[in-house]
Amino acid sequence: MKDTEIKEFIESNNDGNISFYLSTIIDKLKDISKENNKLGIFMIVVILLYYLIDNSIAKSLNIGPISIDNLSKVQIFIPLFFAFLILRYKVINSHKAELLRISKRITEHKFGIENSNIEPEFTDDFTRALLPLSLYEEINKLNYKGASFVGCIGAIITFPLTIILSMTPYFFEFLWLRKLYWNFSKFNIYEKGTYILTIWILTFSLYYLMHTMRNSVKEQK
Repeated sequence: MKDTEIKEFIESNNDGNISFYLSTIIDKLKDISKENNKLGIFMIVVILLYYLIDNSIAKSLNIGPISIDNLSKVQIFIPLFFAFLILRYKVINSHKAELLRISKRITEHKFGIENSNIEPEFTDDFTRALLPLSLYEEINKLNYKGASFVGCIGAIITFPLTIILSMTPYFFEFLWLRKLYWNFSKFNIYEKGTYILTIWILTFSLYYLMHTMRNSVKEQK
């Protein structure tokens, strides 16, 4: 949603509708925050499972009444499952970023908060107080709070953290796919299809990330 569309929505609706919309956004952000936490834990579990199998520490897997003894076959499908988790994570966080931007504009209008001096990618203190606790948002405020020198230090500290959090899942996928590549000729058609589908999903998630970032920049102009 472009800033002009948000402004048009605010100007064409009464306070009741705007309050309802803001409340709905906050509820959705709470749901996204919960899912983010679950996805993060799930990713860690999948990574641990892969290396437990890789080091022959895990011999079998029991899922309810189902018992899987040949975990080497399961390991081949882990990168595909992990790629789906990455794509899901990118999609919901892109949606979260848009909701944060809308909520920032609404609180600016509804409560007379002056946040025009804060860049669109950051959230002002007042709006952030209404939203679910986010470790990333709390750390990110170091980039703009205080004197410019302090903000510069905050940016230097948080930028590597942002890169690490964004690229670590792709790093693990790269390691796994590189290892599978050398055995690709030995795979059956299902395993080859899984490998190719994994690469396609990862490529799509990267394209989605770059596309949404480009659109976000355009919408803020």
